[in-house]
Amino acid sequence: MAYGDFEEKLEMVKCFLNDSREMLDDVEPQIIAMEEKALTVGEIDEAILNAIFRLFHSLKGSASFLDLQTIISVTHEAETLLDIFRSGQAVIKPAHVDLLIRTT
Repeated sequence: MAYGDFEEKLEMVKCFLNDSREMLDDVEPQIIAMEEKALTVGEIDEAILNAIFRLFHSLKGSASFLDLQTIISVTHEAETLLDIFRSGQAVIKPAHVDLLIRTT
């Protein structure tokens, strides 16, 4: 890899990290709000659930572009868990929320 290519990729990774941190900071309160509604009302707010899913999907796409395999894997697993809730195969529990928060 040429020095210029390295510098360009480094700059892209820095941008990815900055953008991702902002997105993850925004999603944590949404995850908590989703849990609170599920516990009080007994159902998941689909708008919040879909917004959280889109965030993880966007992160996975950006990470794929940069070939960041660990981030790709973690975000894929988060998407899989969220899809289980989206399809109604399971109800959200505090352990699920803890897991999603840890991914952020």
